[in-house]
Amino acid sequence: MDTMFSAFETMVKSVSDWVTLAFDRPSARAIVFGVPIKGHLLVEGLLFVVILFLLSQKSYKPPKRPLTKKEVDELCDEWVPEPLIPSITEEMKYEPPVLESAAGPHTVINGKDVVNFTSADYLGLLGHDKLQSLQSILENVTHANKRTKKLRRYIVVEAVYQIENVDIVTAAMGHALATEGGFCTGSARVIDHQRLSSSGYVFSASLPPYLASAAITAIDVLEGNPNLITKLKENIATLRKGLLDVQGFEIVSDPESPIVFLTLKKSTGSIKGDLQVLQDIADHLLKEHSIFVATSKRSTVDKCKLPAGIRLYVSAAHTKTDLEKACESFKKATAVVLADQ
Repeated sequence: MDTMFSAFETMVKSVSDWVTLAFDRPSARAIVFGVPIKGHLLVEGLLFVVILFLLSQKSYKPPKRPLTKKEVDELCDEWVPEPLIPSITEEMKYEPPVLESAAGPHTVINGKDVVNFTSADYLGLLGHDKLQSLQSILENVTHANKRTKKLRRYIVVEAVYQIENVDIVTAAMGHALATEGGFCTGSARVIDHQRLSSSGYVFSASLPPYLASAAITAIDVLEGNPNLITKLKENIATLRKGLLDVQGFEIVSDPESPIVFLTLKKSTGSIKGDLQVLQDIADHLLKEHSIFVATSKRSTVDKCKLPAGIRLYVSAAHTKTDLEKACESFKKATAVVLADQ
């Protein structure tokens, strides 16, 4: 018995001496931030063994036997697939008004003529978008060229996305000039760079000839009728003056901007509540007063979160009666809707 105990004691002492020797070897020492660390080779060796063990293991162990039909059915019954699209909310069910005529200063919604303050036709040049005008143009083309009588014709509509830059002043022709496209201005150095770097886009995103012709014609109209700008500025001033004392609202847009933007003076406490109040006012204006306005909408792609408000797009084609009616109707609608809040 004493012999076995002596042998065990000798073995433990030998292991202890071996571990002490391994930790005290110069090659097993490391200095980290001035602090000596002993035995790092032993720790690294153990970690290496653990890594090899984990790499040798299979990430998935197939079942030793295939699943029975009953087990497969049970798994299928328990599985709940994730929806491909989010659930439909009450906001998604809202159907905006549909224009039944051209988007001029006056338009038709649900068979009723309304004053339109939602279209960015600042100079009132949207006259060629009427069906009668389109029909007249097609008839003239056909009459001028007899060979085109047997040809099928298509109406092409193109959407253009606008990107604003910091170093370049950009302007869109889709609003004021009643066409599409735009242009950019800047220093000679910037423009030279644009001409060089944008040559690859000329073939895929260049302005179609008929839209360029429409833009040139619109500029000719402006040069021949400079009073359009004067009329637009007068309409902007008239509308702003009439909306200055609207209950619960304030005008936050620039005095010279053709977009008159009104926001709530006192929030309901949430953006959802503010948008609902604004939408109620817009619906009341359309239903009771035949005034069509637009509320601001939030988008997930907006880099700048605009405040909730109501936008009124002023046009040179609006008459003084239209503007006065809009101001009086807005005051009545806000008084009714905000009284219930």
